[in-house]
Amino acid sequence: MVLFIGCTGAGKSTFLNYLIGLELEFKKIGRKKKVEVRGEAYFPIGHTNVSETHAPKGYYCEDTDIVYIDCPGFYDNRGFEVNVSNALMVSKIVGMA
Repeated sequence: MVLFIGCTGAGKSTFLNYLIGLELEFKKIGRKKKVEVRGEAYFPIGHTNVSETHAPKGYYCEDTDIVYIDCPGFYDNRGFEVNVSNALMVSKIVGMA
């Protein structure tokens, strides 16, 4: 199992979509650049001021026998209660592993 944890907006979901074989593309909107998945993302990517990952989500890769888990970010911008909930979920997953 590979658990992806880090700050909100660090690129965890984007990198995981790449790891599982989805094609990424760069888009330029005004002066900003962003990365999106061509087609539908397995791990939703947030490009707004609100965090996108609400709960841990896993993907089992049969070729490598690895489970990739995308976790909500640290310093989530949806409030203190959400940060506490995220920390508890991540702690529970690590404990179960």
